[in-house]
Amino acid sequence: MVRGGGCSMHDFREVFRLNSEHRVRCLPQIEGLNKSNVVSAWMVKFDQICRGGAGPSTVLQKLQVPQPELVMSKEQLYELFQATLGVKKYEHQILYNALQLDNADEQAAQVRRELDGQLQTVEELSRVSCDFFLYSHSCA
Repeated sequence: MVRGGGCSMHDFREVFRLNSEHRVRCLPQIEGLNKSNVVSAWMVKFDQICRGGAGPSTVLQKLQVPQPELVMSKEQLYELFQATLGVKKYEHQILYNALQLDNADEQAAQVRRELDGQLQTVEELSRVSCDFFLYSHSCA
């Protein structure tokens, strides 16, 4: 992702939508609550969080669907965002701060730095495990 130029907000939105639909399918049916309405409400909440809004969305009010918190709390939604993006809680704050920059180029650069750091960590873990594997087989 780093070498390819990162991901757009649309990419993150689609990943979240697919994960939300998968998660909703696993929930038991609740009388009077359509699962597609729950996914729609989650997507509205996702857009609201990405925009930084705090109040109830007018789109959600127009849909007249129950708040998604009836199914999942706000904390659970944030955990779903973090699981969807594969981000730990402390890393979430770093990414959140990076996305609050005024300039889109600065935002992209900060996200690339974070992803590059994660990529380097993965590569280093790969080298260490490979070295360990080679060492353990040479000693046998």
